[in-house]
This record gives sequence, C-alpha cells and structure tokens, in this order.
Amino acid sequence: MAISSNNTIKTSYQTELVALRGAESAPYFTVGSKAYVPEAELVNKRKGQTYGYVIRDAGEVENQLAIGANAKKNVVEREVKLSIEPWHNYVENNAVEGKTDLQFDVEIAQNYGIKLIQAAVKKSIGNDFVKSAACFVGKVGEFEPLSMATGHLNSITSEALYGFVDPMIEAIVTSKGAQFVPVDAPAMYKQGLIGHFHGADYRSQRFIPRVNISSVLATAFTGASFSAFNASTNTLTITLGASPASATVIKKGTPIFLDGVVACDLVGDETTAPYAFIVTEDKSIATTDSSVAVKVDEVPVAAGGTRVAAMADGSEIDWTSLSASASIPAAGVYFAGLVRASGSYNFQTLNDIDVATPDSKKGSVQGITVFQNRLTDMDSFETGTRFDTFTLAGVVEKRAQVLVLIKAN
Repeated sequence: MAISSNNTIKTSYQTELVALRGAESAPYFTVGSKAYVPEAELVNKRKGQTYGYVIRDAGEVENQLAIGANAKKNVVEREVKLSIEPWHNYVENNAVEGKTDLQFDVEIAQNYGIKLIQAAVKKSIGNDFVKSAACFVGKVGEFEPLSMATGHLNSITSEALYGFVDPMIEAIVTSKGAQFVPVDAPAMYKQGLIGHFHGADYRSQRFIPRVNISSVLATAFTGASFSAFNASTNTLTITLGASPASATVIKKGTPIFLDGVVACDLVGDETTAPYAFIVTEDKSIATTDSSVAVKVDEVPVAAGGTRVAAMADGSEIDWTSLSASASIPAAGVYFAGLVRASGSYNFQTLNDIDVATPDSKKGSVQGITVFQNRLTDMDSFETGTRFDTFTLAGVVEKRAQVLVLIKAN
C-alpha cells in the first residue's frame, strides 16, 4: 500500500526495548544536551533537512556617554548548521525464525538498538571533537588538562559541565593517586559514568579518536610560523621550520597554536586560553614541502559577540599582518576527551516520520525514538524487520567545548 503520514504508528515492546538500550548506550547524546528545534518543526522530516543555529552578537562596550562615530550599531549573527542523519539496521525474519531457540525481543531487538545508536554516536563524535575553541594538552601521564578544561569553562559559563573521555584517561588519573568522585545519578544516566572530577561529571567514551603526532611532524614544526588563513575555505597555512625528513601526515584532531591568539568567551571577549586551530581532516606532507595548508573549523574573528578567537590584548585578528610562531603538541600518541557545558550540544531524534505503514511501530525513551517497520518482498515472500532512527546532533557553541589531550607515551 502507499506510504502515508496519515497512518497510525503504534508503540510496541520491541521498539521500546530498542530505544531503551539505545538511550543507555548513548549518554554522549542524552547527557548535558538540549533540544533547540521546536518539535513541531521536526514532524515528517527525513534526511536532507538542515537547521541553522544562530549565535547572536553581544555588541561592543564604549566608555563614554556619547555614541561615537565608530560605535557598533548593527547586530551580527553567526550561523551553525546541523543536518538530520538517517540510521537503520535490518534483520531478515526468515533467517531469524529458523533459529528455534532465539528470543527476538532480547537477542535481536536489544542488540540492534545498541548497534543502531552506537553507530550514530561514533559518527557524531568524529564530527564533534574538532569543534572546540580551546585545547589543553598534558605530558605523559598528566591529568591536569582535565582541571584546566573545567577551569576554563567555569570562567565563562555557570552551566553544568560534562566530560566524555577515552577509558584510558580514567586509568591515568587513578594511577596518579587521584580519583573520580562517585556521582548519584538515575539508572538511565549511569552507563559509562566514571564520576565527578574538578567540576564536571565524566563518562567513558571509547569512540573518541586518539591523536597521533609523529616525531617527523614535531621536528618539522620546530620554529614554524603562521603564513595565511583563508576564511572562505577555512584553510590555515603554516610555514614549517624545516621540510620533513620523511613523508608524514598531520592527523585530524591535531591542535595548532599561534602565539598570541586566544579563545573567546561566550560573548566574544578574549580569555587567557590559547585558541586551538584543530585540524578537521588528515593532510599529507611531503619531504619537499616547506609549508602545509590544513583544513580547520570556522574561525570568526570580527569584533563583536560572534567571534571565537582574538588577540591576547582583545583586539581583532588581522590575518594579513599577523606575525606569530606556530606550534603543535610534542610527538606521541594522545588519549582524548571532550568537556562541554550543558547547552553547547544539540540532540534530538524525530518522533514522527512520513514513511509509516499500518505495521509501523515506535518506541521512545529519554529523547531517543526508534521506528520499527515490517518489510515484505512480494516476489520471494521473504519478510524482514527494519529499525530506524533519525538524529539531529552536534556542537552548536564550540566556545563552550574543550578538547583534552593526555599523552599516552
């Protein structure tokens, strides 16, 4: 029959089980995030819909009575865009029904729910961990970057803080005699919960990529300097201190620091935290290269509340005249973590879709909605069960998120 948005979608035990297991395995989505898009706007949407999150200008302050000739009178807006992502997995019923001892609810629905949501989490983290305005780096076995991250965020916001870290970071903290303080949390939010540490609740998140900086790259960056920044393509060009001794790669997630360039707070004023130009995709460097041009996230610098970076004295960055040394962390493998303020992250799933049939069912737990459809091949008469979820997830305020790197070796 025709697919229609007028068909009634029923709730079933199986879809609730899928949603429940999904919610339990996805605190990265559900903890410390907000739903910014009105639910009515998400009705009958699928892949392709993009939403803009507007960061408004906070203006400039002048120390005088008169409105000066150079006073900032216009409101400037910066837009961050997120798109709906479709996810599904499918099981052939004929194959399942051939297993006489199989419990569909537990052995299929439960596992499919975990797999479905974890796939969405993994991709989202890959997009999110490069969207931070600041990055704190530690030497081998140091856990101080966690304290520095929360200290920085506490200085710019009063919102609750949440951290998501490589499981090995917990081991480092424990081995150094410190500990995460146990936190009383509802059962739904305990999955992966490590505890409280220096102002943030931390959870283990194994999908956060580790950052590898080769010794060849570190040597090439010795004595490096800023060359240019292309705001239209978000490309940062660095003049290397020396051509690399052998071909190497500057990996996604590598932070580049420019001397004198700092991160801004939530209203666009300078802070004391160095701004991190985080590489968003791998870039190969040959032995003949004297410079490297890497992709980084957008870096608004225009004076006013929308900027994310400034000079240490508060002035606007002038890319054409900027003279600054450039540096990266020391060579090694780094365990990574993200610390964010509540509200800096958006997470929603669609609660209704227009691809419903009379057999469609859904379950919704803690903001995660999963749809179940029965599919039949009319030629072979084979049937299958498909689980779907549609996510709208991502960082909307990167000034309120910090990347943490702790050296493994």
